[in-house]
Amino acid sequence: MSDEILDNWLANVRFVAHEMKNPVGAITGFIELAENSGPLTEAQQQFLDRAKFSTQRLLRLSNVLLEAARIDSAKSLDLSDTDLREVVEHEVKLLEPLARQMQVAIHIEFAPDLGLSQVDDERISHAISNLISNAIKYNKRGGEVWVCVNADEDKLHIEVRDNGHGIKPEDQPYIFDRFFRSSDGKKVEGTGLGLYIVRELVKLHQGEVTFESEVGVGTTFRVTLPRVQGVEQT
Repeated sequence: MSDEILDNWLANVRFVAHEMKNPVGAITGFIELAENSGPLTEAQQQFLDRAKFSTQRLLRLSNVLLEAARIDSAKSLDLSDTDLREVVEHEVKLLEPLARQMQVAIHIEFAPDLGLSQVDDERISHAISNLISNAIKYNKRGGEVWVCVNADEDKLHIEVRDNGHGIKPEDQPYIFDRFFRSSDGKKVEGTGLGLYIVRELVKLHQGEVTFESEVGVGTTFRVTLPRVQGVEQT
């Protein structure tokens, strides 16, 4: 891809993503106002839940497009001391409408001595959101997702595990490729960019992402990050 074509693509992606986020934010605000306006009937709450589910889909899509553009433009990290508890809890809350729609339960577990880690909180949020979102979407009705975060002196460990469909062995070498979607995955809404973004963001943080999967049993993704960026680990 020539530099001119890439620049045009990045500009178009940023424009579309930003244009999507503004109306989505407004819709989300009106939904919250409606929920807080007084007692709702069961049917009214169901309608609002469907609206929240749809706006979250649009928000996830805009975030994916923006992050893909940032990666291709080699945007550097904006590091800060971050509490991963808050990041994970926030992303799980945003994905609750999707989980309810899919009838999937999410369990969170944090090490008691987790402390702070030096990461780009916005971009690591995108990586975590993509992993949890996939664990929900590629799950079964009544399935479960576990998100576990722990740390040792030098490393931060994030694990997202599901008991869903699993990834076919023939697809596993390609799941981090940009735009790759398995034949089964084409039945699920998505862009084929989610795991590519996870891998690239983890690499930017000098970390590693691995996975194991068995068809009919589920999939586990493990992200390992240095707790302090830019410092050689001994």
